[in-house]
Amino acid sequence: METRYLPNYKTVFMATFCLAVGLSYGMASIQYEFFPYSQIIWLKKSLFPEKKVKPFSKGYSYYYNRKVSFFSTYTVNARNVMLGDSITDDAEWHELLPGYSIVNRGIAGDTIAGTLNRLDVIPSDTKQVFLMLGTNDIIRRTPFDEMVKNYQIILARLQARGITPIIQSTLFFGERFKPFNLTVTRLNDELLALAKNFGIQYIDLNERLAPDGVLEAKYTIDGIHLYGAGYIQWQQVIEPILEK
Repeated sequence: METRYLPNYKTVFMATFCLAVGLSYGMASIQYEFFPYSQIIWLKKSLFPEKKVKPFSKGYSYYYNRKVSFFSTYTVNARNVMLGDSITDDAEWHELLPGYSIVNRGIAGDTIAGTLNRLDVIPSDTKQVFLMLGTNDIIRRTPFDEMVKNYQIILARLQARGITPIIQSTLFFGERFKPFNLTVTRLNDELLALAKNFGIQYIDLNERLAPDGVLEAKYTIDGIHLYGAGYIQWQQVIEPILEK
């Protein structure tokens, strides 16, 4: 004959009562911050650590800070990172290069110093960072030595993290802004020297987009930013060296 064990209703009642009292006390301690409030908060932070969000950076645009906040909050893993200003920001790199692990970390209006300020948003498993910087510094007439120094620091910090930086030439301006191209040439000469010193690759995109020293009209909408045709040329240059 099967023996059935009936529940001890007194025990069940006491357990339920104690649980209800415990929950009520815990909720009250959180609301009114009495014991064990600090212990509960500590336990919560230990079990569910909050993501660190980069604070608002003074001196930078609202767009810059919104993008940095997004990048630091919603992190994704990617083998390749496109890092730069609006010329990088404008492209949908995951669509241009389907099948590759790639994310866009461009921010319109960014400078070399601004990029240095946000290197910690680079995903943790990144292998290569493709840099395209200098256009806004040249327009804003940032001191040349400052541009080169900040670029050098970016390269050193990326390498210290085990990431391979790849320098992409600063694009020449179109006919409308042609006087800036003297500084572009000077900067690219320095970037080529940095690439040799750091033992990394330098990609001259101007060979395709500005073979005569001026960004070709068929590739640019305003003498600075690119049409889709310009990104196709860019995509064809970097695809062979992307990490899968």
